[in-house]
Amino acid sequence: MPHIKANNINIYYEYEGDGPPLVIIGGFASDHKLLKEFVEPLKKRFKVLLMDLRGLGDSEVTPPPYSIDLLAKDVFELMNILNIENAYIYGHSLGSIILQTMCLNYPQKIKKAIHVSFFHELLRRTI
Repeated sequence: MPHIKANNINIYYEYEGDGPPLVIIGGFASDHKLLKEFVEPLKKRFKVLLMDLRGLGDSEVTPPPYSIDLLAKDVFELMNILNIENAYIYGHSLGSIILQTMCLNYPQKIKKAIHVSFFHELLRRTI
């Protein structure tokens, strides 16, 4: 599948399925390979955007630090490039923290937010 330049990095993504857009933001150290089995049945009802976050899987590794704001902007920019006006967005663990930041910074992109296994605060400002 393709890579696309968004927020000045090469991001690996898959965008497949039928229906309204559903963006999947995985947890810490998860990539598209780990989420494949979870995503496959969703493609029957949604056009699913599955991406590897900056520094994970097949996306570009950039020098640290990686902030939650930076990761949220990566998702936002990828959605813009793919012409996704707004979407259902699913965030798991770290992905949920990224989604919380998107709710604050980019509310126009979110049709519905689905938070799974989230926490409300990171002990450090960057990861």
